[in-house]
Amino acid sequence: MHDIPASVRQKILPHPSLNPFSLVRFPAPIPLPESSYEAHQYLSTHVPTNDKIRDIFLLTPPPSALVHELRKLLNSDPSICSVVLPHDEVDPDERYPLWVVQFWVELIPFYVAQKKWCTAVASIERRQRHRTKLSGGSSPSVDATYVGVVPAA
Repeated sequence: MHDIPASVRQKILPHPSLNPFSLVRFPAPIPLPESSYEAHQYLSTHVPTNDKIRDIFLLTPPPSALVHELRKLLNSDPSICSVVLPHDEVDPDERYPLWVVQFWVELIPFYVAQKKWCTAVASIERRQRHRTKLSGGSSPSVDATYVGVVPAA
């Protein structure tokens, strides 16, 4: 396993004690919905060329299924030294440290939670718009309405 360095972890992932509402609002980079590249095309035997935290945080991760494949490959092949992003139109040859895959793995629960949250918010807002239309009034946004309802972690 290629762990995220502790000094980096505290800068790119939210603190575990954040309340659930803050976690679903964490600005995680959104993964590609699909990729025409295979897992082995994301891996390199050359040393990393970029370990800048900001650059890594801003990368568009591959789809979640591909991230899991990458993790398996990393654990089975000690010759792999870095990660590349063939889908990156700006710099597909830039090489990143191996822990970037673990970062992407740890982001997956955020994507899932955020997707569920957005679906719930959209549903509630549709109901509110319908009720508002019927009553001729207005209502606060769902986020503003439910901030106080979400229990702290």
